[in-house]
Amino acid sequence: MKIDPIHLKYNRFIRDYRQQTDQMKAYFEYNPFSSFEKRLDYLDKNEYQRKELVEVLLEMNKNWGADTAVHQNIKRLESKNSVVVIGGQQAGLLTGPLYSINKIISIIKLAKQEEEKLKRPVVPVFWIAGEDHDFDEINHVNIKTETGLKKHTVQQIPEFKQSISEINIDSKKAGKWLADIYLELNESYYSKVVYQDLLDMLKQSKTYVDFFAKLINKLFENTGLVLVDSGNRLLRKLETKYFMTLIENQELIAKSVFESLRSLHENNYSISLDADKDDGHLFFHDNHGERILLKKTNSDLWEGKNQEINLSTAELVEIAKHSPHRLSNNVVTRPLMQEWLFPTLAFVGGYGEISYWASLKGAFKEVGLEMPPVVPRYSITYIPQTLDKILEKNNINLTEAINQGVNHLKLNWLSNQTNAPIELLVREMNKSIKELHLPLQEVAADLGEDLKQLAETNLNKIYETTEFLEKRLLREINHKYKKQIDEYDLITSYLYPDNGLQERVFNPLLFINDNGFEIIKEIINLPFTFEEDHYLVRL
Repeated sequence: MKIDPIHLKYNRFIRDYRQQTDQMKAYFEYNPFSSFEKRLDYLDKNEYQRKELVEVLLEMNKNWGADTAVHQNIKRLESKNSVVVIGGQQAGLLTGPLYSINKIISIIKLAKQEEEKLKRPVVPVFWIAGEDHDFDEINHVNIKTETGLKKHTVQQIPEFKQSISEINIDSKKAGKWLADIYLELNESYYSKVVYQDLLDMLKQSKTYVDFFAKLINKLFENTGLVLVDSGNRLLRKLETKYFMTLIENQELIAKSVFESLRSLHENNYSISLDADKDDGHLFFHDNHGERILLKKTNSDLWEGKNQEINLSTAELVEIAKHSPHRLSNNVVTRPLMQEWLFPTLAFVGGYGEISYWASLKGAFKEVGLEMPPVVPRYSITYIPQTLDKILEKNNINLTEAINQGVNHLKLNWLSNQTNAPIELLVREMNKSIKELHLPLQEVAADLGEDLKQLAETNLNKIYETTEFLEKRLLREINHKYKKQIDEYDLITSYLYPDNGLQERVFNPLLFINDNGFEIIKEIINLPFTFEEDHYLVRL
């Protein structure tokens, strides 16, 4: 196994962020690659609910079967000089897309790197966004088949839009979903063991967050990765006073985010976040557990986006005090809550996350916090051995293939295999037919509207005949050169699936099934750095 860095084509925001241009620096507190000692000075001045947090984390991780290394890391958080590297994601099925795995690897590597440099305990923490309620975003995986990608969705429809932490698994439907996936995968030396382990985890899990956490613990065994479910009620109790602060400062937070977004747009940065000055940036959970996004419509009234509920500020404060499980954060307030709970040395995020964090610097300041360094996670494309041989044989430029695919190479190669440029011949023939047919159309038009239409129909039928011939000729060529065409298509399916990065589409099960759970530990040991755009990992 080896790695090679390559450059990706990024939008202007990401390019400026990686280069730390002066314009970009205005939106962040720290340089993402070299500010950790400075960050420690800030963290050492703050107080955290360390004892209470440790108790909650121990309870959570015990329920997920965490190993000794995890428990030891949690207990290290009791020390006042300990800090964390943190990042998070939704509880995707079978971990969701590969970028979740890449993010966790980034968190673990950065924590280890900075602990060695700073001579301080640095604990890797992964924040499972269990409070999210969009089940459709996590209820499926994309599995690569011989003919392309196939989406496998678990056929469970929650009665209400509950947080993922509160959706119990329908074991029968989830079991069928997993079995159907395995019908699509090649049988390898590891297949039966991996399948049985996944099935056991599924049966032992009450919720989809549990299933996610158990699988992550298996994949990252002995790394000391600490998991936290943002939708857990025990954690909510620790958040009571912070919810009150968010409620009291709603106007300042909302105004700051709104103005930051306006500034970003004026500087021609594309940001994946919309916000208004009346946004509450909090969710209320009704009696069914459904999340209702709140807006503050006047100085004292909070209401649902669709007027589902109306609450006064005093009522909302009482809920925060006595029923904090009925509140949760959105993308704006979750980073603030994370900062209150954890002594955060660095936040590790994907580029989409980093883009909306650019609007949050002022929001942190309005509640007396400081935005942590925001470090871009590793971006990785994995290349199995079978594909590597095909790439070498065809002399493929991997940077080009990952940025734009190889379909243009396939077409160029195919056009060189026959002396007859069929598409061009058909196009020229149709032009000639149109010219030859024109006098007939003119005569028909003079003789009446019906004959004019008949002549047009006749021309279209001639076009259809030539189109049929073109398709038959191309089909014959494709058949003749099928092996080479299939190789180009295989390259595209691995390196440029759905016209994008592999890590945004593929589920890691494809590689785990072929290589076993241990493949993740081998990847963690590779010499990644955070300064590179993207890595190729040859398995």
